[in-house]
Amino acid sequence: MKKMLLMAMALMLLIMPMACADETAPQTREEIILIEGMEETITTTYYHSDRGYSIWLDTGILEVQPEVEGIGFDILRLPGADGLAGYEVDILYAPFGLGRSFEDAAKDLRQSLLERYGNAEQFETDEIFTDLHAYGFFTEEENHYIVSYAVDQGEGAFYITICYPADAAEWFGVRVARMLGSFAVAQ
Repeated sequence: MKKMLLMAMALMLLIMPMACADETAPQTREEIILIEGMEETITTTYYHSDRGYSIWLDTGILEVQPEVEGIGFDILRLPGADGLAGYEVDILYAPFGLGRSFEDAAKDLRQSLLERYGNAEQFETDEIFTDLHAYGFFTEEENHYIVSYAVDQGEGAFYITICYPADAAEWFGVRVARMLGSFAVAQ
């Protein structure tokens, strides 16, 4: 009986650290994506932001940057991208002002893109944000694509801006669009 009790205790000591490690380990999942007509398996990691959203990130191409005091938005960049300028995703939340609507927020986003870049083509977002009301805008500057979204949160909007070199549209742009398909507003 003592031997069984000792074996049970030893087994618990072995299992408990594994259970604890599983609780703190990030959630991951494998997904299959199409890049230039070829299937590729990627591993994505669940990220929940204190700013009120969650997303499954392909951490092979994007990682959350450390918080910079006073900027008020999340920055996602290529891992080790210190020398690779132009690959970035910024996610900002802003509440609507008094008497303002989501449509006003989307118009403001488009207007800011027009003022900064001189162009802002609107496009459909239904294939990306299937369960969310969103507007998407596209522009170019110096061989970089800038894709911006306004996503309705109810009392405010998430502004998502993606910047990447035009020649990276397939490997970066497609992956980011896939990740945005998992973007969810916290309830």
